[in-house]
Amino acid sequence: MLRFLRNILFFAAAMLLSLWLLELYARRQEDPIKIKQEYIDRHADSITTIFIGESQMYWAIDPALWGNGHEAVNLCHNGLDARMQCLILLNAVNRLPSLQRVFIGLDYCVLFDPLTGENGPGRYTMSPMRYFRFDTIPDFVREYFNPSSPRWYEIANREQFDSKVVPWRRPDLAECDSAGHAQIYPRSKLRHKVGGIIKPDPYIFAYIFDYLDLNLKFFHSMLHHCKEHNLEIIIVIPPLFEEFFYYYPRIKMEKIYEMADSFHQEYGARVMDYCKDPRISSDLFIDVIHMASDTGSRVFTRILQEDYLGGDSLPLNPPVTLPGNYPVPPPDYTYLKYIYTKNYPDLLVGSNNNH
Repeated sequence: MLRFLRNILFFAAAMLLSLWLLELYARRQEDPIKIKQEYIDRHADSITTIFIGESQMYWAIDPALWGNGHEAVNLCHNGLDARMQCLILLNAVNRLPSLQRVFIGLDYCVLFDPLTGENGPGRYTMSPMRYFRFDTIPDFVREYFNPSSPRWYEIANREQFDSKVVPWRRPDLAECDSAGHAQIYPRSKLRHKVGGIIKPDPYIFAYIFDYLDLNLKFFHSMLHHCKEHNLEIIIVIPPLFEEFFYYYPRIKMEKIYEMADSFHQEYGARVMDYCKDPRISSDLFIDVIHMASDTGSRVFTRILQEDYLGGDSLPLNPPVTLPGNYPVPPPDYTYLKYIYTKNYPDLLVGSNNNH
């Protein structure tokens, strides 16, 4: 019996050691968040501008085109919810002595989405927790996750872990460049026709505001912190592809514009609205949500910089005020109208109903 127990303990110890060695190996591999942190470490004294937001800003903004030298860093990431954006921003401000301005993305989902990783080790939440070095985690952020939980380990998330340790699962391009701009999503890698790829997600298309107050809490904390440190705040409403815009609930779009205006009034934030900007054509997108990380980002970053240097906020022009006589959407979108809007036909941005 004793020999059996000894063998069990030996086997368990060998398994734990193997898992820990795999964890260490995964941590040594390239990671977009680690790249961003290393860039901050190298250029902290010269960084004057940071961009923060979710994937729309991550793919669409190239810091290398901003200013001269190492003046900007893209701290956006896929699925980076308002809680993680707040935590990253608060710590970045403390690490960047030359920081002057912060661009914050106000996209279609950040005010309404549930917290990523709330019910498990979300891929895009785990990576920031593992590789950003946070000096402080405020109590109002800490209460929404346990930073010492084992679920923040690489090995706890199968998708990310496999992409680092399994050779044939690794991407053929580095996910981001040294300044944190996504580069794995160029127009040349378009895998399908731009359009019929909207993921069935009730938090996007349904009239659900369950997480609005919580997400606004994190936004106000970010903006208040920026104002306390005399940083210029620029709220960016990123571009949307036509078909996505057609099916997005107008009541949510109204809320986005309402919040953008309130941030301008309360914190003096400049608001730059690109939701339906005529300078941004559909061929700059790689899907219905994101601009291509090469052609799209080059065009959009230059437009953003030119408008910023113009000195004024772009006037808010809520798409809900546009005429409702939209063309009939392509056949590919017929099923979307049925799935997402059969219960909310009067809430569509493109609806003629003035509800």
